[in-house]
Amino acid sequence: MKKKILILTLVVLFILIFTVPVFAYGTYYSNSYGSGYGYSIGRNYYTNWSNGLSSTSYNIGQNTYTNWNDGLNSTSYSIGNTRYTNFNNGSYYSKQKIGKYDYYYGNDGRLGTGYWIGNTYYLNW
Repeated sequence: MKKKILILTLVVLFILIFTVPVFAYGTYYSNSYGSGYGYSIGRNYYTNWSNGLSSTSYNIGQNTYTNWNDGLNSTSYSIGNTRYTNFNNGSYYSKQKIGKYDYYYGNDGRLGTGYWIGNTYYLNW
């Protein structure tokens, strides 16, 4: 009887491990967007900002596709240690990670710096 309970317990744990999506949570502070939070469920990542902006992102291979609630869409991809993001309105930016900092370069001349402290990301444009 104990052996059957052990086997049943292991089967249930195995099923839970491979069927319950991975969940992660982070908070964000940006001088452009205010404060916000993001979380992942499975392969999708969701963000919500204090200014009302929100997004849903998903990965296919090395590319990340993001849909914003204001109608903006973006595609991100990496070449070397640089991440490029192109928007459907023609704007784009690149991001390079150097040490613990992310450096952003916008096609409009804007520069930004981002970094993590724990599970909180700080972004200044």
